[in-house]
Amino acid sequence: MRKRAAKKKAETPVATTPQVMPPAFHVPLGKTVPVSVKSATAEEIVMTLSDGTKLHIRPVVMTIERSLSKYNPAGDPLYQFNVGMMVVTNVPKRLKRVSKGG
Repeated sequence: MRKRAAKKKAETPVATTPQVMPPAFHVPLGKTVPVSVKSATAEEIVMTLSDGTKLHIRPVVMTIERSLSKYNPAGDPLYQFNVGMMVVTNVPKRLKRVSKGG
């Protein structure tokens, strides 16, 4: 009997963050105040899909608010974010459909 060669798992790039909250996590923050951004950096995430498509993903923060009454166990105030994602696709020609409207 021949042994099957073990398949290598493809490594998927994963962004790491200092704190990860469960997707459905929600804490009522009470009264909040808007906080403006003085400076920011955001790395673009580039993913190549199995069909050859490349996705360029960048977070876009619309608003940030700081709670005036809620704090984490370390004593830091809790923040609420309104965040979206900007996605740009680079699709191989073989997957595109000819548009009818020119």
